[in-house]
Amino acid sequence: MEIIKIGKLNPKALEKDMEVQFIEHVIDMANNYRNNFACLKRLDYLLKFINKNNQTILQKYIENLETEFKKLTTKEFLIINDSNISEILKEKKTLSKYPNLVKHILNYSLQLLNITGEISNLDEKYKVTQNYYMRSFLIPNYYYLQVLIQTIGREKAIGLFKEYISKFLDDNKTTTETEFTTLEDRFERIKKNVNNPSDWVMIYGMISKGKMFFRNENCLWIDVLKDLPDSEIKYCICCYGDYQTARTYRNEHIVLTMEHTIAEGDQYCSRVLHDTRIDWNLKHPPKEFWDNIKI
Repeated sequence: MEIIKIGKLNPKALEKDMEVQFIEHVIDMANNYRNNFACLKRLDYLLKFINKNNQTILQKYIENLETEFKKLTTKEFLIINDSNISEILKEKKTLSKYPNLVKHILNYSLQLLNITGEISNLDEKYKVTQNYYMRSFLIPNYYYLQVLIQTIGREKAIGLFKEYISKFLDDNKTTTETEFTTLEDRFERIKKNVNNPSDWVMIYGMISKGKMFFRNENCLWIDVLKDLPDSEIKYCICCYGDYQTARTYRNEHIVLTMEHTIAEGDQYCSRVLHDTRIDWNLKHPPKEFWDNIKI
């Protein structure tokens, strides 16, 4: 079995500098084809989804969100004013009804970026470390689910959130660059990236025709959330969407199986893509298979 490795572990990956435009970052960030984490874009969709599927909880959920984000925010930025909020929300019909909630979320997201000094222009780019960049969009999403759990209970909230995230990813497809005809084609494409630099370390291989595995050796998203306690929430916001991604962004015949995740405390993430035109068994290899992968 041919096995390839992409990326190299970098202990200082989260210290890398990058430029962020705050407005783009919170509203329509599409830097990652699989997980459009823009804080307001996701929340606007989530509130519309709840209004359609569980309307009786909507007002209480919004009240709880506002209370939570107000508590989390320790600094109010002058740039987050009524005029700017109105401009930000002009295409967000649901969120535009709740400007106070949006104000708290924007202040908190900006706070998480850890930009020194006052922000004078929301359209400007600011230099931040990758750690703060990731925290600024992952942590608000963490609290969206935590507050939903507080509102309707864990079991119902997790179920509702999983349904929402699958629908969100399906409705917000942003690119076709990862589509492929067969898993064999996909594997050949991945092989061309072996020497491309990446701080995300992945091991790939073809188990059989129509069945490709990949093992994540690290997860920077989970690294930046290490101070937050709820592993199930982290799994839901960082991992669960991959099930939908396999079909929406790759090939409608592809089904993903996943058993071990770094988010839930495992040493790696074990994932298999099954081409259901060939492999309808959907049998995930046992732990011994993953532990014994050598390269």
